[in-house]
Amino acid sequence: MNLTDSEKQAISKGEAIRTVEDGIPVVVIREDVYENYRASLPSEVVAALCDEIMAHYDAHDPLLESYQKLKP
Repeated sequence: MNLTDSEKQAISKGEAIRTVEDGIPVVVIREDVYENYRASLPSEVVAALCDEIMAHYDAHDPLLESYQKLKP
């Protein structure tokens, strides 16, 4: 990912930037900002967010059914 100078400056101030990387919308924040945010969320919220994201990707994955047929 290549950030512009203005994006780098915004991140250094603790601001978030929104961008698209390979067609995927992403938000970029400084690591310490992320860690503070992550630490403030209860684990149930984190788990629910992960479930929601995975459901979204699963819904658009044409190979999901073949993955589900594999035995561990």
